[in-house]
Amino acid sequence: MKKFVITGCIFLVIIFSSDAYAGIGFKGGLNYAKWSGNGLVNADDYSWKTGIKLGAYYVLPVCNIFKIQPEIFYSTKGWKYVYVGHSADESLSLNYITISVLAKFIIETGEAFKPTIFTGPYMGYFLNAKAKMNIGGKSMSANLSDDLFKSTEMGWVVGGGFDFEIAVTTFTLEARYCLGMTQVLNMEGNIASVGHTPVFNTDGDVKNKTFSIIGGMSF
Repeated sequence: MKKFVITGCIFLVIIFSSDAYAGIGFKGGLNYAKWSGNGLVNADDYSWKTGIKLGAYYVLPVCNIFKIQPEIFYSTKGWKYVYVGHSADESLSLNYITISVLAKFIIETGEAFKPTIFTGPYMGYFLNAKAKMNIGGKSMSANLSDDLFKSTEMGWVVGGGFDFEIAVTTFTLEARYCLGMTQVLNMEGNIASVGHTPVFNTDGDVKNKTFSIIGGMSF
C-alpha cells in the first residue's frame, strides 16, 4: 500500500507540473491475458483470457513528434484453461491497478490522422483474484486469498496506433503488448495450484503478459 501511495504521488506531481498545452484523456478496451514462464505446468494447455482495461492518461508534449504519457489503468489479467475432451473450462481473473510512463513518438503526416508508437515501464498493484469453473453449462466461482499473489509487479509496454485530431480533441486507437518482468505468485511447495488446475512449479517462475486493444480521447 505504501508503494502504491508513493507511486501515485509521483504520478500526480508529473501531471500538475506540466505546461498549459498538456491534456487529459480517458481510455478503455479489452485485455487478452495469459501467463508465461518456465514455472508453468502443461503450459501449452493455457489459452488467452479476455478482460477489461479502463483508465486515464495525461499527455505532456515535448515537441511536435514526441510526448511523455503517464497512465493509470484498472486492468484484468489471468488465464483460461480448457479441459480437452470435456465440456469444462476454468479461468483465473487477476485485477490490478497499473501505472505506466510512456515515451510516445508521433509520425508527422501533415494531416489530422497520425500514426504513433510508444514504449515504457509499468508498475502493477494487485487488488484481488477470482477463480471460475464452467462444467456442463453450470458455473461456480470463488475468491482466492490475496496471500497467494505478489502485491506488485513490474513490466514493460510496447505498442502503436493512430491519433486523429479534431479541433482540441484527439481520438486514439492503439494496440499494445505488456510483458510482466516479475513473479506473479507468492507460494511455497513443489507443485502449487490455483483453483483446481496445477499451474506452477516453484523451481521456475510465472509472469503476466497481455495484449490490449484500446480506444480513447483526450482534450
